[in-house]
Amino acid sequence: MGELVVAAQVGLGTQQMPGALSALRRCFPRLEISVFEQPSSAELERLCRRGTWS
Repeated sequence: MGELVVAAQVGLGTQQMPGALSALRRCFPRLEISVFEQPSSAELERLCRRGTWS
């Protein structure tokens, strides 16, 4: 078991992310996955550097 936090800019990866997360879930069924989207790349970078999500 583990935890994966995915942070993405809104709109990026909307085609690829669902399939990738589904494949990951099949390989690691007990993995806790959290996905956070932000509209601003600057805000996304700031949150990543701080390690906080809201």
